[in-house]
Amino acid sequence: MQKLLSSYLQLLHPQTKSSSATSEPASTTQLHTYADPTVGHNREEKAAIQIAPSTRTSTSESKAENFVLIWLDATIQTNRDTLESEEKLRSIVNSLVTCHSIDQAKDFMKQIEDQEIYLIVSGRLAKELISMTEIIDNTKLNSIYIYCSQKVEYEDLVHRCEKIRDIFDDIDSLCACLKQDTEQALKNLLPMSTVTDEKNQAKFLCAQLHRDLLFTVESTNDAKLELADYCYNIYKSVPTQIRYIEELRTEYHAGNAIHWYTRQTFLFKMLNKALIAQDTSTLYRFHFFIKDLHDHLERMHSLYKPSLQSRVLKVYRGLSMTMAAFKKTICAEVNNLIGFDSFLSTSLNDRIAIEFALEKQPPKTESVVFCIEIDVDQMERPFADISRWSEFRREQEVLFSIGTVFQIVNVAKEKTSDGIWMVHLKSVNDNDEKLQVQTQQIQSALLEFFEDILKEQCDVNNHQQLPASYANVA
Repeated sequence: MQKLLSSYLQLLHPQTKSSSATSEPASTTQLHTYADPTVGHNREEKAAIQIAPSTRTSTSESKAENFVLIWLDATIQTNRDTLESEEKLRSIVNSLVTCHSIDQAKDFMKQIEDQEIYLIVSGRLAKELISMTEIIDNTKLNSIYIYCSQKVEYEDLVHRCEKIRDIFDDIDSLCACLKQDTEQALKNLLPMSTVTDEKNQAKFLCAQLHRDLLFTVESTNDAKLELADYCYNIYKSVPTQIRYIEELRTEYHAGNAIHWYTRQTFLFKMLNKALIAQDTSTLYRFHFFIKDLHDHLERMHSLYKPSLQSRVLKVYRGLSMTMAAFKKTICAEVNNLIGFDSFLSTSLNDRIAIEFALEKQPPKTESVVFCIEIDVDQMERPFADISRWSEFRREQEVLFSIGTVFQIVNVAKEKTSDGIWMVHLKSVNDNDEKLQVQTQQIQSALLEFFEDILKEQCDVNNHQQLPASYANVA
């Protein structure tokens, strides 16, 4: 079991070495995700800057969100207009890197491991770029935006490369398109895990139990202020996010956690990224918010459950997935368990889910709708209709707490007439026999090993105040 848990560490952070392994210096692609940006450039940051000398994004900033934006233009200048444009772009994607050559951009893209790339390119360089399969076929590259003053001259490029979204001659229209695309992409980033072999079983259950441990850590005002300070250092050059950070510092309380979660702010973006990457260090920084949100849902659940007229509730979630991911995580796992490794947003309205599934999708992806049937009396993880607190009331949103587990009932053998794959799930509870057997096999070993997980994955220097109860909560 110790070996399985070590494998789990490697799955979450491949750069983490076991204590018996020979220590090797990390490459620039293996930087710790959250170095303190208030400290001067360290060796790794300088290495990254040598590849992209015009980057204005620190290591901490570049890894805080799910997306990276590259601006590729041989003639880009550091002047007032450029700085104003960068400010607008960074209000959408905080991690912005400017490059003057295709080779420079290509080298930088090789460093990106677990983020999606959005590329702004001048018309002249776009003509060269579209013939370079090493870049165009990069699975991390989501979309390309051509930004130039001569739109007509480069119109044919849009039809020659499916990743090119459009040609723009003003920054505001480009930003509007980028904002729409990244918001849609964020909806599609739904971390989930299934139980197939022993290794996946360990990963699945470690993640489940780790989240339960987070719920036990005391929520304090100091934790909120520490998170605000940390986020300020990451977003200090983005005025819109600074305003949100100050609002968090002065106005956030446990009773408005759900409202904060539904807003498109730094908090949602960073938490989403940390949950996808299973970044223990950052999840600990957010522990007070995770606990507040879970507790808020529990209070609402106690009111919502008796109000339901039917004891069976149907909710829906639409998204896009690559066919490879769809076949691997869904199609092959019928009758198996699937856990959602984040708070799960769903809708009472199937048409809303279908709209999400059919919205602009990256090339080579499939539209998928989860149809989830909930036994209200059986379901133990809290869930509730949060429409009254949501920024998007028309979505009729039902939110499930982090780590909710379902069973995959069946997957449609073919798409609907709309081009959608329908996946049917049903609720299970914490007393589900299959889940209990799997949990008991690993729980004892996990709790003994958890302190080592923290030591391996957390930045010890930044977390000397980790409460002993967090590592020894069992």
